[in-house]
Amino acid sequence: TRIMLNYLDKGLRAVIVTNHLKVAEEALQYDNVSVIMLGGEMIRITNCSSGPVAEEQIRKYQLDTAFIGAAAIGTDGRLYDGYSPEARFKSSLFSVAKRVYLLADSTKFNTYDLNGFASLSQVDGVITDQGLDEEGNNLMKKYNIPTAEYAVFDDMEKALAYLETAPV
Repeated sequence: TRIMLNYLDKGLRAVIVTNHLKVAEEALQYDNVSVIMLGGEMIRITNCSSGPVAEEQIRKYQLDTAFIGAAAIGTDGRLYDGYSPEARFKSSLFSVAKRVYLLADSTKFNTYDLNGFASLSQVDGVITDQGLDEEGNNLMKKYNIPTAEYAVFDDMEKALAYLETAPV
């Protein structure tokens, strides 16, 4: 989720609420951004705070937009995380944010992890890379997640003809 800061308008006035130490650190470089770092138990491997303290704190806020990550997105449309306190924290974001966007690279699709925390039907959009396969695209369509137009071809001539008329 830290990469989203690269797309932040330098003049934007915003408040960033985060449980991620590196996100807080990088966000402090923007003059017009206030940063609220949530407390709780720090998870060394992820540099994130989680647990009851972070969950209680996040429930006190109303957020316009939340960006969350997932360790896995199953073929069942569920979002998964490997660490249960982090999964519980992510689950609580859905009750305080007006919009929730999932950030996940294509390798996270059609995989599973230990703790389910939400469904694709709960997110407002998914931001991913161009490596999403047909099964991943079909999953997005199934849960009404807008995607770029795509088609799968076995014939090069048909593929090139599609490119000539495909919406951009």
